[in-house]
Amino acid sequence: MEPKIPDEFFTAGSIATFAGATGAVWVLTNVFRVLLKRDSILFGFIVSLVISFVGAYAAHTLTSLVQVFLIFLNGCLLFLTGAGVQGFANEAGKRSVDRTKLHGRRDVGFLTPWFKDPKAK
Repeated sequence: MEPKIPDEFFTAGSIATFAGATGAVWVLTNVFRVLLKRDSILFGFIVSLVISFVGAYAAHTLTSLVQVFLIFLNGCLLFLTGAGVQGFANEAGKRSVDRTKLHGRRDVGFLTPWFKDPKAK
């Protein structure tokens, strides 16, 4: 028996999982960064919180202040996991050849790391 190929990449059920929510945060953050040509980690944090709160609202778990705090913590975890995915993707996509560093603002590509490298000047 062959495995069933999904008809859709993102579904409500897949985003309800941690991996699906992380993928949604990663994709949406990179799309906003590229479209707006802004290199800000704030996009990722906001997207993470929105996905966490929308998921909790859909699951009807916004019942107490403790739940709201836990949903906020889940949003923070999603953000840091998305940043880790971005860092891994950036390192995997680098060539072994050193590139000349440009002065001023850097280009924002889909795989540009969210956090600035403290060693880069």
